[in-house]
Amino acid sequence: MKGWVWWSLILSLCACGRSRTPAPAHPPAPTTAPTPQPKEAHLQPEKRKNSTAKKTAATSGHTSPGSSPAGAASGCGAFGPAERLGKISKRIREASGLVLSQRDPTVLWTHNDGGDGRLYGLTLPKGKVVAKVSLTGPQALAIDWEELSDGPCGDKLGVPSKGTRCLVIGDIGDNHDSRMAISFHRLPEPNPRGGRQRVSRYETMRARFPKKPHDSEAFVMDGAGVIWLWTKGDKHTRLYRSPFVPGAGKLEFIKKIKSARAMGMTSGRGARLTAAAWDDHSKRLLLRSYDAVWELCLGKAGLQAMPKATWKRVTVAREKQGEAIALGGGGFFHLSEGKRPHIYRVPRRK
Repeated sequence: MKGWVWWSLILSLCACGRSRTPAPAHPPAPTTAPTPQPKEAHLQPEKRKNSTAKKTAATSGHTSPGSSPAGAASGCGAFGPAERLGKISKRIREASGLVLSQRDPTVLWTHNDGGDGRLYGLTLPKGKVVAKVSLTGPQALAIDWEELSDGPCGDKLGVPSKGTRCLVIGDIGDNHDSRMAISFHRLPEPNPRGGRQRVSRYETMRARFPKKPHDSEAFVMDGAGVIWLWTKGDKHTRLYRSPFVPGAGKLEFIKKIKSARAMGMTSGRGARLTAAAWDDHSKRLLLRSYDAVWELCLGKAGLQAMPKATWKRVTVAREKQGEAIALGGGGFFHLSEGKRPHIYRVPRRK
């Protein structure tokens, strides 16, 4: 009897153990193998990298190729801090045009605005006058020289080398908006260190505005010998062009541009264009006002794309009244009106 009780007790204890851990109602799901990665999975990190690069370019102010209407190149507007060079002669108190010499890259050409009518060669870095050039003949009468550019020479000038560049002087200033015709003089570059010189071999074009006169201080000549001119206004600039034709010419109106808005300004003195410089090789344009500079990277379309281009502001030295700018020397140079102003060089970032 006692053995039976003991055996019953053992069976009851086993039953209690089974009741505490009941069997599952459904059998466990079979273990599944990991889902294989798609073949394109290895491309995803590269996509994220490109996305980050685009975001960085947007926040840094640089434009990726083809991202703007003008197809601006990356690094547009990327320059280092301005370097102060020497002071220029007291003879030049109203410097209003600037070009780096093609014959001697240690010389800058400039002139006074107004009726002085002479070109001056300035050494780099000191700014010493080493050339003083006057044009001869009745067409050389200076009314208001305001800008200086360079470009290809015309056939009539008898320049032997096709690679030789000419200087182009713009007698284009008109403070009272009273000149329907303005003048451009194109001449082979004189001796950059030739002292006093008189030039009789040059071409002149008198170009008329189509409707009404405008004051202007900014123009360039492109590689095809076409003049591109911007008028001087508080809110807008009007773009005109004309192939350089000795004798009489006509300026073609291209576009009225909201320049103050493109500069990030409202209006006023700081938005008035006072100078321009163009590099036909890189298709880069510099425009400046009295105290600021912008670079426009125009791509293959060239100056035709300028009205829709993005203006990239460049930090320059503070000046009294900046009216001169020149590309070259690994960056650009700028110069102000005033008593013995400094020449400044702004290097391009590599």
